[in-house]
Amino acid sequence: MPRREKDPNAVLDYTIDLAAYTNGSSTDPNNEYLDTANSETISSIVSVTVSPTGELTVDSSALAASNTQIVVWLSSGVAGKIYDVTARFTTSASRTDDRTFQVLCKEK
Repeated sequence: MPRREKDPNAVLDYTIDLAAYTNGSSTDPNNEYLDTANSETISSIVSVTVSPTGELTVDSSALAASNTQIVVWLSSGVAGKIYDVTARFTTSASRTDDRTFQVLCKEK
């Protein structure tokens, strides 16, 4: 799982790049790739959650890069803690999936 760092006072954006998972075509509807050969993109962000809750804040989320990326804005957090940030999304091919990354909150 990818890990990123964040100062507790920083308000920063973090990108989940699903274009990096593109294999160009898909015959398996259960694969983990966007099928760009058939113009599959992210159609919506269902939710962005943080675990543990109550310290690191999701300020907003949005689609970017022709709907192949999810950008999540985060603020706050407690120095020394590691948070799991999970984005659930649907695609134009009616797939639903999650991507999770970790944020290590530390003074910079």
